Amino acid sequence: MENAGRVTQLARWGRGAAGEAAFSPDGRQLAIASTIGLYIYNVSDLTETRFIPTRAILTDVAYSPDGRTLATSSEDYTVKLWDVQSGQLIRSLEGHTNWVSSVELIPKMGVLQSK
Repeated sequence: MENAGRVTQLARWGRGAAGEAAFSPDGRQLAIASTIGLYIYNVSDLTETRFIPTRAILTDVAYSPDGRTLATSSEDYTVKLWDVQSGQLIRSLEGHTNWVSSVELIPKMGVLQSK
């Protein structure tokens, strides 16, 4: 993708430091976990389509197999599930005893994995 080098710049200009990123299953969106929230970009022209502010530093992001849900892990010991279209929080998964460094949605099993 020729625009890949610009993504980090877009998420950093006075708006938090970019971290991990994930492409939607159809390849049309790019979600970026940052120190201040979750950015979602249109891949074709790198326009920001949504920003979801968070109170915690996000450490990772993953799309669900159908592309309708995003999972984020963070330094506040939680994993959160977000509706991609509305940006609304669906669920906060608590109970980790330390900050969560990564998250993955496994397509075949339909379960959430976090570390």
